[in-house]
Amino acid sequence: GNRLGAVPRRRRRHRDALRRDVAAGHRRPDLPGGRRHRHRPDPEPLSEEGGTATFSDPAKATAALAGTSPDRFIADLRSGLDELQRRVPGNKTAGQKMAVAGFCFGGGLVWRLLAAGEPRLSAAVPFYGPIPDDPDFSGSKDAAVLGFYGALDDRVTSTEPAAKAALERAGLVHELVVEPGADHAFFNDTGQRYNAAAAADAWQRLQDWFARHLA
Repeated sequence: GNRLGAVPRRRRRHRDALRRDVAAGHRRPDLPGGRRHRHRPDPEPLSEEGGTATFSDPAKATAALAGTSPDRFIADLRSGLDELQRRVPGNKTAGQKMAVAGFCFGGGLVWRLLAAGEPRLSAAVPFYGPIPDDPDFSGSKDAAVLGFYGALDDRVTSTEPAAKAALERAGLVHELVVEPGADHAFFNDTGQRYNAAAAADAWQRLQDWFARHLA
């Protein structure tokens, strides 16, 4: 089946989304930044600090993430893709393809990975993630990008025009969806901003996108 590489996520809700995606026929690495964690379905962004679970105060975990070099996160993501290729020898020749998806902070990392240049990607799905300054996505020319935003999420959704312009400059296949009536974190079914209609629409679009671009 198709192979999916996942970017870091900090919340259980996103791990639940990963498990649903596994059930849909995709795979992802179990390791944070190249290290083995047999029961973790996605890379851990603060593995060098002992993992996000070691932070009892979410604000401290957020501060730790903010103080970490983006280059380290990109290196960890590349390690995850390396591990997928290691587990599936002959990835390209066998017709297997890889994708990344991320929510919020992880969505921002998806954009950063695309800007860093990752030619192994066939698809990328950032959920309400801010783009880096003046991104050049031409080094990820084979990635088909499906981006999600909430219409009420002014801070992140205001970056959608810049993301669209950068994708067009790079010539990437893309679709950017602004979910009406939805706020930031609309996919989080444990939070007050959860929007069931927007989440269901986004989930169906994601599955259709992977079916189209990872086939």
